[in-house]
Amino acid sequence: MNCDADTLDLTFGALRAIKPDLPQPQRPIAISSHAKIRMTEREISEAMLLEVIDSGDTRYKDTTHLWAFKEFPERHDDLL
Repeated sequence: MNCDADTLDLTFGALRAIKPDLPQPQRPIAISSHAKIRMTEREISEAMLLEVIDSGDTRYKDTTHLWAFKEFPERHDDLL
């Protein structure tokens, strides 16, 4: 995967450190710096992000990029 300077890669090792039972991903996971900023603004933790990645729904943008999302009943926004 090609990532520009504004993209932060989350390695499988870093993800496994947060969630030990996380299955091996089938593709690399990259979180852009813009997404990290928005996570902070929206008070989305890395644990919540991992839950979205692990058990959320996905929608493909194109053949190599997708969005992952999940409903969290305790949140009253549509940001995830």
